[in-house]
Amino acid sequence: MPTTEFKVGGGWIDSHCHLNDLSNLDQNLEDAAQHQIESFVIPGTMPAQWKDAFTIRSPQVFCAAGTHPWYVTNPTQDIEALEQWLKNQPAVAVGEIGLDYYQGKTPRPEKLLQLEAFEGQLELAKHNELPVILHCVKAHNDMLQLLKKHGVHGGVVHAFSGSAELAQSYVALGLHIGVGPMILKSPKTLQAVSKIPVEKILLETDAPFMASQPLTEANPLLDLLRVAEALAEQKSITMDELQNQTKLNTQKLFGINSQLK
Repeated sequence: MPTTEFKVGGGWIDSHCHLNDLSNLDQNLEDAAQHQIESFVIPGTMPAQWKDAFTIRSPQVFCAAGTHPWYVTNPTQDIEALEQWLKNQPAVAVGEIGLDYYQGKTPRPEKLLQLEAFEGQLELAKHNELPVILHCVKAHNDMLQLLKKHGVHGGVVHAFSGSAELAQSYVALGLHIGVGPMILKSPKTLQAVSKIPVEKILLETDAPFMASQPLTEANPLLDLLRVAEALAEQKSITMDELQNQTKLNTQKLFGINSQLK
């Protein structure tokens, strides 16, 4: 990854949001900019979605590519598609990839399919020297084991909602913790992530999928400020301190230098 001189100060970075799925995108981006939310990382979810995400042309928007565990159908095809995409597109990460063993009304893909897709994408991330954006639900033991097995060039555990001890297990592997609207709903999660060094935290909204308010009433991109306020208060640091450090964390992890004024 090329060496970059990173700028600090001025503007928040949303490290995980699905702008391509957002209604009223232009208006929401304008509103966000007025609140100093000025840069965004869009994770990939499946090959068909990569095209939509990468067509959002802006010096403030950065894209990743990967197949989300919910959408794994043919690991071989998914891995081949990602390999070809990374040869031609400037992705900042491989993701959103991972494991999801939740057993609910909507069944997840077979565990073996998820594992095959995940390991293959980890190898592509390693080969391309890219960080990973990780989705993990009820599969942390397998994920930690596979991250140790394959090694990664940094990454972030998106939408973290576990214990402080679990978060530290990921940090010990060189990963960051993605902190989003979950902390607005779960005091336990807020307390857990507040114990993580701010140097290992990224802020995110997962907009529009984890909005703290009905989408008809609010711009989900503005949740980043609510998340930041809650975390800053819990960690007893200022909003400026949190903004500067999480911006620097995101820039360094993804190798980006947003053109903020």
